[in-house]
This record gives sequence, structure tokens and C-alpha cells, in this order.
Amino acid sequence: MSDKTASSERARNLAAFVPSPPATVESAPDPTWSVSWERSTIAAAAHEATVFTLSNGYIAIRGTHPEDADLGLPGTPIAGIYADDRLGFRTLVTCDHWLGVSVRAAGRTLSPRGADVVAYTRCFDLRRGCVTRTLTWAPTPRAALGIETTHFASRAHPRLALQRYVIRGLRGAVDVVCRATVTARVRTRGEYLLAGHRTTRHGPGCTTISRTRDGGYRVARHAVAHCDDEPVAPRTEAAGAAWTVRRRLRAGQTLTLVKYVGFATSRDGGPDWADVAAATATGTAEHGFDAALADHVAAWQALWREADLVLDGDPPLQLATRYTVAQLLSHAAPEDDTVSLAAKPLSAEGYRGHVFWDTDLFMAPAITALAPELGRNLINYRHHTLDGARRNARRGGFRGAWYPWESADDGTEVTPRYWLRSDGRRMPITCWKYEIHSVCGVAYAAWDYYLATGDEEWLLARGVEILLETARFWASRAVYVPRRRRYEIHNVCGPDECHEHVDNSAYINVLAQWNIARALDTLARLRQTRPAAARALLRRLKLDAGELATVRRVGRRLYIPRDRATGWYRQFDGFEHLRFIDPATALERFANPVHAERTQVVKQADVIMLLYLLRDRHTRNELLANWDYYLPRTQHNTSLSAGTHAAVAARIGLLRTAVRFFTEAVNMDLRNRRGDSDRGLHGAALGGAICALLFGFGGLHFQEEQLVAEPTLPPGWRRLRLPFCYQGRRLRLDVTPAGYELRFRARGG
Repeated sequence: MSDKTASSERARNLAAFVPSPPATVESAPDPTWSVSWERSTIAAAAHEATVFTLSNGYIAIRGTHPEDADLGLPGTPIAGIYADDRLGFRTLVTCDHWLGVSVRAAGRTLSPRGADVVAYTRCFDLRRGCVTRTLTWAPTPRAALGIETTHFASRAHPRLALQRYVIRGLRGAVDVVCRATVTARVRTRGEYLLAGHRTTRHGPGCTTISRTRDGGYRVARHAVAHCDDEPVAPRTEAAGAAWTVRRRLRAGQTLTLVKYVGFATSRDGGPDWADVAAATATGTAEHGFDAALADHVAAWQALWREADLVLDGDPPLQLATRYTVAQLLSHAAPEDDTVSLAAKPLSAEGYRGHVFWDTDLFMAPAITALAPELGRNLINYRHHTLDGARRNARRGGFRGAWYPWESADDGTEVTPRYWLRSDGRRMPITCWKYEIHSVCGVAYAAWDYYLATGDEEWLLARGVEILLETARFWASRAVYVPRRRRYEIHNVCGPDECHEHVDNSAYINVLAQWNIARALDTLARLRQTRPAAARALLRRLKLDAGELATVRRVGRRLYIPRDRATGWYRQFDGFEHLRFIDPATALERFANPVHAERTQVVKQADVIMLLYLLRDRHTRNELLANWDYYLPRTQHNTSLSAGTHAAVAARIGLLRTAVRFFTEAVNMDLRNRRGDSDRGLHGAALGGAICALLFGFGGLHFQEEQLVAEPTLPPGWRRLRLPFCYQGRRLRLDVTPAGYELRFRARGG
């Protein structure tokens, strides 16, 4: 028996797993634990701010420089705080800019990009979860100052953020004026979405309370500043406060300014919700910056003990992988299951902070495999927003739940209805009407969570409702075609957004049929194990035997455009009759996307995405038949495509191709692959890269009663170590050229 076969048998038999010792995060210097930049430019300011974004799931801190004003889109979004902008579009609000510090010496103002900055290094310390920066500033030929900054969003206390700003005399003597600020007057997409600011003094600090412009939410932030461990009195302003310190610094002398900022919102609940911000900041200030940093680092390293994906043999890929894990897991809300991850997480204002299918099919599976408690919050968000999805369905004339193309705080459709051309003309946006595959994405995420966790209690209490309501939508959305004696789904758009208004998308039809089957199976289980609960659920949903029979009939007779002999899927009706052109030239040849609809150019993984999701249903030959047909037709003109192609290529055995796609996905933001990372992190690329490691190279497949592992190790990789969770068990897959092993691991191992 080969190493691969023997290890596969061990992977299928949980009883054969053996314990492994806990893993530790070592303290030795290692370049794969640090993202470092040696220079900063105005042109790359927004990209730099995205790369150095920090989050703890409650708040995020754009990685702008303290000395910059509006450069790089500074600010701190807070999960779940949305408001209507001047166009009436729901938008995630940038709530605060609390990092601001200006330094003047010898009549000059410090800029990190100034010609008088003679040394510069900025670092995202992945091991500790903080951003540090050191620079040397020579405001005069005879004087030099060293600047050292550190800031973080506490993982131990999610409503807390801290900043330490150290000015050190290096040469000569110079008078220094340091002014630190906190302000709630911050633009979101060019306008102020917070209003009614009111600042009051509370002891050594001050509290600013604001409301969203539409009055939906209120936000509080309380700030305390210390200079050399002593409180500094603030000068209050309507929207915040400022602290000014003057000092003559000689060589060897330092000035250390620390800001402690606590946040709270009316979403947190309770009559005294705003007091939480003051208690958080004040209590932390009493114990000092180092104690708060130690608490944060301990919580951050607990994350790494559970989720450090080791890729030995390619240091740049290892660094990018750790960065990807850090950003994805830190952006997931640890306490709140009424918020979700937006397409740009909390990192910037791209897509207005809306939640797309990116969350359900790219981010949630990766997060659930590494940190099931965070994955549960993401799928519970979809349960909390079921009523909004039901309203969407009723408005469209359908039954069940139509999960929106873009979601915000309540699950109703919030896709902007138009965009403004440069001449001010309004151009309609209608994609939300036919990009309905978001519905099966939610159903898939619900089932994936159940398979990964074995949480049958959740499945029968919440998951069954999601599955049934989405199945009802598909049954009402399908149309019966008498002459063909089958059901079809018309006027849709699959993941390939080059082709809109198509009939019988293979991706949508197959997943709709799968959705219906999972719903009926889960209802049968509920009826068998909890008959009273099943009856109560059907009464509440007003789902009678007649409608259930219709759902079952649609599922059984829904048309699937697939060649049974080869397993090849027709992407949609008539696709094979369109003109073939080189997809690499399509963007140059067709300024108008309508023209691309007349060709076989595919924007991103569509049929390939289907094969990835239902990977247990297809043989290698079927995978190859579709891969060989669709890969030459695909542009990859999106951040969603590379991770999926990497996973499928790895499962087929095309390992060099898989590594190429994985490299693209995992570097999407670090290397600004698409040139738009200034608008925020690409959440689907983050999740897709991790899924490529776990489910592609790792060959993991979660099933109800067994775990399948069929990993492959690309040439040049010496080792792949993948910690993950499966149905309450903490496991680790170790892959080397000699074979692979699947082990139990202790918590933190």
C-alpha cells in the first residue's frame, strides 16, 4: 500500500488518529511573521493603509499615518453601523479618526514622506497583531529625532484601541510640539455620515457621542491621553478632543504619548451603553499601555496556536499565508452574530461595506474550518436577516427567502439602484434582480457549517429554516416548460458576470436542486427526531403539504445542462454557440461589457466554482473535461477566481498551475494584484486562498459521518501543516514528500 493510500485510510478512520503535542508560536525573529515596508509614497498611500489595516471584529483601524490628514482614507469603521448617504444608499460608516498626531520642531512639520526623513521602516507584526513604525527625522542639520509608533485594536477587549507615540532625541537639542487628536468628524465616501457630535469631560478623559445622520445609531468614543505615564488634560471640541505637549528634547531624552480609546454603540444595548466606552478606556489607562499590549498579544497568539497554516519551502508564500489568516480571522466578529463580513471586510469603504455571496462561499468555509465559533456567527447573521430576505421575495412575487445580492444590517436588498456618470447622468443598476445565486450561496454556507461542526442542534433549530425558505424560493422562481416536461430557471446571471439574462445557468440550477434536496432531507430528520418542532415550524412558515410536494417536484424535474457521458456542463443555454476569442484580449477589445456577452469569455470561475463546491460529486475525468474547456475561456477579471481555480487544479493534480493561482490569490492585497486594494481588502481572495490550502492542496472534504483527506504537495514545498476543526475535534494534517499524517491535537496545538 502506498504512503498516500495508507494515509488516506487513516484519514477516513477517526479512531486511528493519535494525539500530537501542542504547537507554540516561537519568539525567534522570522521574516515570515512580518510585513515590512521601507518607504511610503503619496501615490501608494491608500494601498499602504489597506495593507496595514488592523481589526478585532468590532472595530477596524485603517493603516494611515498619524501625521497624515485625509490621505489614505483614514478612519475606524465599527461593525454594523450603517447609515443612508445623500443618495439614499445604505453605507458602512467610518466612525472615527483617533490616530492623529502632528509633530513640529524648528518650524518644520513632520511628514513620513518628507525629504528630511532619513530612515523609515513600517511593520505589521503578525505575531503580535500590531503595527509599528520607526523613522529618523532631521528637522535641522544639527538635530535629529527618532520616532517610534505602535498601535493596535485589542483582541482581548474588542472595544479598545491604543496608540503609543515615542519621540526620542538622537542628536542636538530642539523644541518639539506634539499635538494628538481624536475626532468623529470623518468622511465616508466623501460625506459626513455622523452628526450631532457632543463632547464632554469625564475625569482625565473626554467622551464624544455622535449619531448617524439618519438617526439609526449612536456612537460613543472615550479617549484618555498620557504623556510619560501622566494624564494630559484635553482641549475639547465639538467632535472630539486634542492634547498638546511641548518639550525641549536633547540627545537621549524621550517624550512618550499614549492614547487609550474606548468605543461603544447603541447596537450594544442597555441604557448605559455609552458608559462602556469610558470604562474601557479609563480602566485600561490605569494599568498602562504595556499591560494592555500583553493582554492583546496573548489573545492574538491564541489565534495562531489554533490557525497557523505552515507552508515550508517558500518564505514569501508563507508570509502571505500568515497575513491572509491574520486579516480574515481578525475581521470576523468574535461576540456579535448580527453582523457579518463585507466584501471588503471592515477595511475600507469599497462596496459601501455590503455583504455579498463572497462571505458565504469564500470567507465562511475558511473561517469555520479554523475557528468554528466565528463561523457560527457568520451563518447566524443570515438567520437573523431571514425576515429581510422574505420581504425581498414577497416584493418580487416569490415565496420563501430571497437573500439579497447586497446586504447590510437587516437583510433587505441594498444594492444601489443607479450609479452616476461623470456628466451626472444616472445609470440604472439592475444586477440584483437576476444575480440570484446569492440564495444558494447562503444555503451552501449553512450546510457547510453543519458538516464542519456536526452541530445538529443548530441545524434543526436554525439551519432547517434557512434551507426550507431558500428551497421555497427556488420552487417559486422556476418555471415549468410543458413541451420539455421539466422545470427551468430563466433570466439569471451566474458568477460569470460577462453574461447576464441567461437561461438555465448550470451553476444556479445544480445548486438550486442541491438546495432543495438538503432542505427536504433536513425536514425529514426534524420530523423523525422532533415531530412537534417540525409541525410548529411548518405552521409558522405556513408551509403545507401541497407546497412541499411542489418543492419536491421542482427538485426532481429541474433541468441540469450536463452531458451525462463526459460530465461536461453547458454554462447556460446557447453558450457553446457563442464566438470564442482569447479572454486575455477581451478587456481591450470590448469597452462595453455588452459586446463580451456575444462571446465565450468568462469573467471568473463559474462552472469551475460549481465543481469546487460539489467536489464529492465529480470524478477526476469530469473535472478535467470542464477544466480543459473553461480555463481557456476565463479572464480571471476578479479577485474571486484565483483561489477557486487553485483548489480545483490541486484536486486534479495540476500542481504547478495550482501554485500559480494560489500565489495570485494569497498576494491579492499585499501585491495589489488588481490595482484596487486602496478600496479595501479583498475578502473573497483572503478566504479563497485559505480554502485552496485546506480543500485543494490539503484535499480535505467534510462529510456527515467521515472526514476525507487526499492531500498533494507541490514541487518545492517541503511541508504543509494545516490545523483545522472537524465536528468538535481539533486536528492537524501534516504533509511531506514522504507522505502525510492526520493527528488529534490538544487545544492550542
